Amino acid sequence: MPKTTLPIFVLAGGLLLTSCESEPPAESPGAAAVAVAVGPPLSLADIEGTWNMRYVPVTGDTVVTTSQVQVTPEGWTLLLPERDPILAEVTASGDSLIVVEGPYESIRRAGTSVTMNSVYRLEGDRLLGVVSARYVTGGGDTLLVMLSEGTRAP
Repeated sequence: MPKTTLPIFVLAGGLLLTSCESEPPAESPGAAAVAVAVGPPLSLADIEGTWNMRYVPVTGDTVVTTSQVQVTPEGWTLLLPERDPILAEVTASGDSLIVVEGPYESIRRAGTSVTMNSVYRLEGDRLLGVVSARYVTGGGDTLLVMLSEGTRAP
């Protein structure tokens, strides 16, 4: 073995042993304290009734779209003017409701099919959500992300 190889092995072995013996780094005091505020579990019964909904795109087009939603303990129904009611799939997950509406003909883009995927939370007397609307077009799908706010209909 050449004379330079032995010192390299000894040095590498010493570094390996030193790194194995060291304790893991201590957590910073604020790291464990970070928590996400989660509200109480939400169910359809908590928001039963008719809601007036507003949808506003987060970028580009800022035209507001409106609808009504009828919520019962059994389900969620989208109500659009001069249209048949659109039944949605709803899943309660903690303090949120996950809603899938459609596909149906879009009121924003006539003649185009849309499916809306939303997540809602109840904040005070408002239903707040983020909506992704996927439009099926001849050249592929397009996506529009909107913020939604619902207030109880009088």
